[in-house]
Parts: sequence; C-alpha cells; structure tokens
Amino acid sequence: MKRSQKLLLIAMIVAVGSLALGASARRDGVLQGTVQGGDPSTDHIQVVIYALDRAEDAPNVNVFQKGPILQKAVIDETRTFTFTLPPEEYVLQVWLNGIGVVDQLIEVEPGRATTVDLEVKPPEL
Repeated sequence: MKRSQKLLLIAMIVAVGSLALGASARRDGVLQGTVQGGDPSTDHIQVVIYALDRAEDAPNVNVFQKGPILQKAVIDETRTFTFTLPPEEYVLQVWLNGIGVVDQLIEVEPGRATTVDLEVKPPEL
C-alpha cells in the first residue's frame, strides 16, 4: 500500500471515529406517554412534536411559540406514543378529534425517558 493510500485510510478512520463519538456524546432521549379522553375505539388522535422558538427580545419573560414540526404520529386505541429525540425543549401537541387540543412544554434529557400523560377535555362553555 502506498504512503498516500495509508494516509487516506487513516484520515477516513479518524473521520468515522469522530462522527461516532459525536453521535454517542449527544445521546438522544425518549419521549413517551399516554393520552386520555374521548372514545378510544373511534377517536382520531394526533401527537405532534414542534421545535421550541423562544422570544429573544424579551430576556426577562419566558415567551415561547411553536416552531417547525419535527415529528408527528397518529396513535391507535392503545393511546400511547413514543418518540426518540435529541436532548432539547419542545412543544408537545395532542389533538383529539372532536374534543380538543393540548399543548405542553416538555424537556427531553440525554439518555433518559421522559413520560408525559395528558388528558384532553372538551373546552368549557
């Protein structure tokens, strides 16, 4: 093997090793939970994970809004959901057809499971 080929091989090994170390250092977390409310046999339930956008021009006020959709799922009659996400804060939205919508600020920690159990109720009139 020529010297240039050996150097190229070493560079590739170092690059792949660096990528692997970066991925393991981040260690994704798990967001899991259940949804209560409505009729489990007929209701359509959608769970959406949004990026969290904070208002940077209001440093003394905790103002946030939903950013782009990162993941979503329609859940079945078991009413459970599970997402694997990088460690970060997110907005979790649960939409229960004909009943209502719940938004909740959640934090996913590296290498840990975060459990969120939500009840969706119809709006009070």
